[in-house]
Formats: sequence, C-alpha cells, structure tokens
Amino acid sequence: MREIVHAAVARTIPAAAISDFSAAAPALRQILDAGADLLITDCNMEGMDGPTLVRSLRQNGHLLPIIMVSGSTDAREMGEEAGIDRFISKDAVNSLLPAAIRSLIAM
Repeated sequence: MREIVHAAVARTIPAAAISDFSAAAPALRQILDAGADLLITDCNMEGMDGPTLVRSLRQNGHLLPIIMVSGSTDAREMGEEAGIDRFISKDAVNSLLPAAIRSLIAM
C-alpha cells in the first residue's frame, strides 16, 4: 500500500519531496525535527498506530493536514477522534487520494 500511496502522491504533486516510513515512530521524529506539508498514515503500523501518531502531532501543535488510509472498519472513527482531516478506505486510494491531497494542500 505504501508504494501505491507514494505513486499517487508523486502523480498528484510531481515536485513533492516524499518521505516513506514503515513505522510511525520514525515518521513522528522526522515531522517533529523537520516538519512536513502533509501526512498520509495507515491506522495499523509497526510499534505505534496511526491514531497515536496523529494525537502526538496534534498535542505538539502540528496543524499539518493528515489523511488516514485504512482497510479497518474502525479506523475512520479512531482517526477522526485523533484529529485526521480526511479518511480514505484502502480500496478507494487510487480514485480518492489525489482529490483529497489537492483539497488539503495549496497548489
């Protein structure tokens, strides 16, 4: 799924610098250290789950737009409670992710 999301972002914003992480903790460190313009996260990741990552960022004052992508039926509610801006089901990534990115990022 990371490769699909990566490709969708690259097609939507060709000049984007994309960082790709398999676990939430390194992503959190990267964003806290260097910032980011957008976060696309899964609900279930190694070590720390997506909602915990989102809550950590929000508690640290980060207002960056966050999209959660998941196949989990409970993920939307957990993500919204944590502070995501958009939720996209994994089966709709190719069709919905580009528009979600455009709506959240000033291009």
